[in-house]
Amino acid sequence: MKKLILTAIIIVTGLGLQAQCEMYAKKCNPLLRPYKSDGQFHRALLSEGETAEFIGTFHAGNTYRIIGCTGPYSDTLIYRLLDANYNIIFSNDDYDYPKYWDFKFNATDRYFIQAELNEGAGSGCAVILIGFHDRKK
Repeated sequence: MKKLILTAIIIVTGLGLQAQCEMYAKKCNPLLRPYKSDGQFHRALLSEGETAEFIGTFHAGNTYRIIGCTGPYSDTLIYRLLDANYNIIFSNDDYDYPKYWDFKFNATDRYFIQAELNEGAGSGCAVILIGFHDRKK
């Protein structure tokens, strides 16, 4: 019986945290304008010291907007864009934690996006949204 109650508590807590992630994604979705969403939102439940990693393919000639969201305090999420060799291309903590940054890529390639909570933030949800402008023809 105790196992059943503990399992139920874990499931309910997990569902609540996933709902929290969706709420943050919806709250940050307007920041995509005028970009088109890539149709996904990348999310991870993080504790302090953990890093989530997402992979995206970015196409030459397109301009992209990467948005990092978490809770009510935008300066608690650090997000980075890294190339295939894990060289840091951009890190929002170098620019006073902006919620989004726009990029234009000269070559089509896969890139990594890492997200982590700032020291002292405890635990929470990290959401990464990606938008794009089609290249001009």
